[in-house]
Amino acid sequence: HLRKKMPLRMVVSSGNSSLHAWFEVSFAPKKQIDEFEDTCLLLSADPAPLRPNHLVRLPWGTNPKTNNQQEVIYFR
Repeated sequence: HLRKKMPLRMVVSSGNSSLHAWFEVSFAPKKQIDEFEDTCLLLSADPAPLRPNHLVRLPWGTNPKTNNQQEVIYFR
């Protein structure tokens, strides 16, 4: 559903139990980005990554809690 609104570029495993989706928003006007974020939150997305200082999972990084690799599940 979200991929219809913004291009999905990557999905990264947390190395534990969740998936983290990366969407391309650099081309979009601020209003469209705000609406996209609102839709994500309505679908139960974690609001923490919307803060500028919040760290996100990096591809092929290591989860510090489990020492598991954060694998790339999807990349485009």
